[in-house]
Amino acid sequence: MIAALGKTKLEKEIDTFSRDQRKVLYQNTFAIELNENCSGGCFFCGFESKLGTPQNFIQSDFLEQIASEMSEDWTAKRCILLYDQTDPLDHPDYFNILKMFEDRGIGIATTTTIPAGTEEKSAENLSLINRISISHVNRERLTPHFQDLGIAVYLDLQNYLKLLGKNDPFEDAEQGIRVEKSVKETIDNLFGRYPFLPKQTRFYDLRRDGNNERSQVQERETLFLYCDDSTHPSPFSKITDRDYFGVLNVGRAFNLDLNERGSNMFGKSRGVKITPNGFFNVYPIKPTPQNRTGRIIEQITPEDFRVLEYNELHDYPSSTDRIEDHYVKAA
Repeated sequence: MIAALGKTKLEKEIDTFSRDQRKVLYQNTFAIELNENCSGGCFFCGFESKLGTPQNFIQSDFLEQIASEMSEDWTAKRCILLYDQTDPLDHPDYFNILKMFEDRGIGIATTTTIPAGTEEKSAENLSLINRISISHVNRERLTPHFQDLGIAVYLDLQNYLKLLGKNDPFEDAEQGIRVEKSVKETIDNLFGRYPFLPKQTRFYDLRRDGNNERSQVQERETLFLYCDDSTHPSPFSKITDRDYFGVLNVGRAFNLDLNERGSNMFGKSRGVKITPNGFFNVYPIKPTPQNRTGRIIEQITPEDFRVLEYNELHDYPSSTDRIEDHYVKAA
């Protein structure tokens, strides 16, 4: 628990909404932002989270009230997020809050960069974390905690062999080969298994140039390091190495020339976000230089009570689509 620091704007104003209004808000909620600011500062942030010391925390006892009210009307078979333009673990009581919601039948999905100071707590609650984002922003800091966090280091053998025009004769090296003791020893062992490897093979540490997508700096004689699950890598890995697998060019990364396909859908949820400052509609649109995150956000008030109906989008709205077409219809 955290010491009471005074009520947030949300706590002061929530009772100005009627119970029926709150029911509509909760039924269309996709995220609850537990505080302001984000400690991460990730270069790939799709929502351009404000970097800074986390503050203005929603208190746990008040969140219990929201969870209780929400669970009375919760019929959706889906998860919500306890973060948006924040890292969930920036809230010091996060895992207790998560359990509070899940105990009431509300599923919670968690993606985090493991903020500084939460490494041990994260390892203890690893089963509650769905995805860990690794990049040059946190890689070096987290390295001593890799084993406890279920993170392993691999060399990108598959892409390397592909560039050499060689097929991998070993079925057990689907994506990469695990670095067990040291990179040098692992590469030396590779020469024994793959005698055709060029003698000038070198190792590329993504921390040195993590702002570039792998394809921009790939060379024929380069083996890349990337992070993945400590079990064999799979499509359902808990670890995402943002330096290695590329970044969607939305939000802070909008101007990075990372691919030629244009912007990809990132903020897919249309509906209500709850923050320390109140209730907000979030309407995804295609990112532009003027709106790099691709979101229209508007505050909801009891007097101007227009609530976006929750939906998980698969593509950007068409040019003829209007935000007013998606407000919840009055009963």
